[in-house]
Amino acid sequence: MTLKSSIPHTTLWIHGKAAHVWKTWHHYGKGGYKGHFGAKSVNANAFVVAEIYWNSGRHQLVIVKPNSTHVYNGAKKIYLRVCDLHGQTMYCSAKW
Repeated sequence: MTLKSSIPHTTLWIHGKAAHVWKTWHHYGKGGYKGHFGAKSVNANAFVVAEIYWNSGRHQLVIVKPNSTHVYNGAKKIYLRVCDLHGQTMYCSAKW
């Protein structure tokens, strides 16, 4: 029997490289969100970036390692992207 995950997840692609990512979010009374995010797997030579917009107005970028879980509390928005480098230029997928 195969069990389906109830955690929202997707596969992000950039230049033929994939990252399997997931995130949870829960609205709470102070007008923000709390939850978790992470990456199940990431192809070699690619990396996942979390873009966090905090309620305080601060904007933060976090590198998400494969098989990791990150906790957040007090965010307005959380986006995940897969990126890779070609020379000195970084290319990233659409935000999820």
